[in-house]
Amino acid sequence: MLIDAHVHLNDPIFAECIDDVTRRAKDASVRTCIVTAYDGESLLVTRRLAHLWPGFIEPAYGIHPWFAGDWNKKTEETLIACLEEGKPVGIGEIGLDFVKGKDNHSEQTHVFIKQLDLAVHYKLPVIIHCRKAFPMLHAILADYVGRLRGVFHSFSGGVDWMKKLLPTGFYFSFSGSVTRPAGRRYHEMARYVPQDRYLLETDAPAIGIEGIEATPIEPAHLFRVAQKMSELRGSPYELICCQSTENAQRLFQLKKD
Repeated sequence: MLIDAHVHLNDPIFAECIDDVTRRAKDASVRTCIVTAYDGESLLVTRRLAHLWPGFIEPAYGIHPWFAGDWNKKTEETLIACLEEGKPVGIGEIGLDFVKGKDNHSEQTHVFIKQLDLAVHYKLPVIIHCRKAFPMLHAILADYVGRLRGVFHSFSGGVDWMKKLLPTGFYFSFSGSVTRPAGRRYHEMARYVPQDRYLLETDAPAIGIEGIEATPIEPAHLFRVAQKMSELRGSPYELICCQSTENAQRLFQLKKD
């Protein structure tokens, strides 16, 4: 069995086909999806989906750095309501994104820290998005070591940053990026990451898998990520599935079969 550690079944693209997507995921041995919110509207969609598919959809609530500019009192109140009433397994998708053109660094940092503090308060793991902001991320998390647990979603920092961030105790999640022949950085990280510190995800519908563009991606494709991890680590496919599932259960405190 597999756990998709990061997926956006709350994306409008899935609104008309969620039943079929869910069925295909279960047929492909995906037992649970961690569905992460990203903006104000998706907070409520995520809570509704978790109510409709209890156990299969496990919700995480947070505001993505792309939407840090939308943070206001109402957004914060909605987030807190979801955290208190929506049976969350985590806070996310949160983080920092300093790619070219995203110049609201201080605004992102403020919203990120607010949500890290909520995670400490509610004793929940965080699901972190980070692009081109690893020095700032590292500096911020230094103040939370021992108080916070979480995962770096679709980690892109390379082995050097992985080494620096391992002492945080966080997990590192691998997506379809690792399946690409040209993704040498992801291949190196897949070989290096300790067996008790990796998760698998699709980030559907956002990240493509080798041979499949992003939009059609869904949780049923997670086995492709597991297959590539098996190849890269020289471990049996069944062991990769077992280890990644155990790691996700530990991080998100999910019930075991």
